[in-house]
Amino acid sequence: MVVRFFMLQAHYRSVLDFSSKALNASEKGFNKLMEAHRILNNFNYQEGKLNQKLDDQITRLLENCFSHMNDDFNTPQTIATLFELVTIINSINANNSVGEISKETFIYLQKTMNGFIIDVLGLENQEMQSNDKSAQLLELMLSIRTEAKNNKNYALSDQIRNQLNEMGITIKDGKEGTTYSIT
Repeated sequence: MVVRFFMLQAHYRSVLDFSSKALNASEKGFNKLMEAHRILNNFNYQEGKLNQKLDDQITRLLENCFSHMNDDFNTPQTIATLFELVTIINSINANNSVGEISKETFIYLQKTMNGFIIDVLGLENQEMQSNDKSAQLLELMLSIRTEAKNNKNYALSDQIRNQLNEMGITIKDGKEGTTYSIT
């Protein structure tokens, strides 16, 4: 998937600068995109105070994705626009402010991100898909941790968080619940 992502970052008529450094950079970008995609699909939409400027910005960026693809299948520009959306998604996640956009824009964002990442660009998070049992085990550990926190067993909760962190799994608690990222 990283190699596919690397190739999509150059226009199909361009020459690829294939190097270890470029592949490493693509891997970081791929992981960032897939993490934002996962976060977006885990959002639970709740109405809030509408931020019309943010709502319009997201809609404009989504329309730009379509424009770039209609412009000679310009995947580099499409990916750059997706990364602008990644920044917004991460900000919404950090501030728990998904309600600042309209429900229609939220659905449009989810559908368009899924459509471009999975259907058009053909990207998928192989790490979690190839080992579904690992994802299930991680969800089980997170539910045990949540139960420990609810029972005020903070020592066990912290132990689970710390051990997952040592394994490269970062846990983040927020109003919407617990999320994780794999590094």
